Amino acid sequence: QVLEGMAALGSALSTISAPPSRVVTSWITDQVNPIYWRPNNECIICTSCHVSLTTIHHCRKCGEGFCDGCSSNTALVPERGWGGDPVRVCDTCYRDKDQDTALFEESVLTDESLVRARQYHEVISGTLASVAKMPLEFFKDSTRPSYWVPDEQIKECSVCGELFGPRLTLHHCRACGQGVCDPCSPTQKPVKDRGWDNPVRVCNNCLA
Repeated sequence: QVLEGMAALGSALSTISAPPSRVVTSWITDQVNPIYWRPNNECIICTSCHVSLTTIHHCRKCGEGFCDGCSSNTALVPERGWGGDPVRVCDTCYRDKDQDTALFEESVLTDESLVRARQYHEVISGTLASVAKMPLEFFKDSTRPSYWVPDEQIKECSVCGELFGPRLTLHHCRACGQGVCDPCSPTQKPVKDRGWDNPVRVCNNCLA
């Protein structure tokens, strides 16, 4: 179910042209960024070397936007709520990493809860990036319901008998688990006895 939801989201995003897609991505990112970070739409050039930014990296200490080369170091920034693990900082803040946090003004200190959304975002993004590198077939084989007939055992549609191939895609009926073609499974409905509470693909035989 999760894989199908991700596939549907990917399909929807692929229909968005590049400029609107970047705007949507930037807006979503701004929603999870800490309040002291400079908004993405204001990060046009690197704060340090002034090159145009294609990929924006925020320093976890000062919150400004930098290029990768000017923010490749990591340091502890507990005063901003980043806990006890090293996080990305710009070159300037890296040089000042040993500054006594007691010298920070109260307005500089940040509650850990205010950066938590960004921390979750980074964990999820990193996980999805790792998942994206794995073959989709690996996930399909490991997540198929036990009642589904394995792909390698399916040669033809269980409804019309047409052979599967490049011109005929194999699908699974969520009710019976048999392999069916698209014309023989055009209808969606909940199959609650199989755990599918939302409308899902069912074959014509299971509709009869």
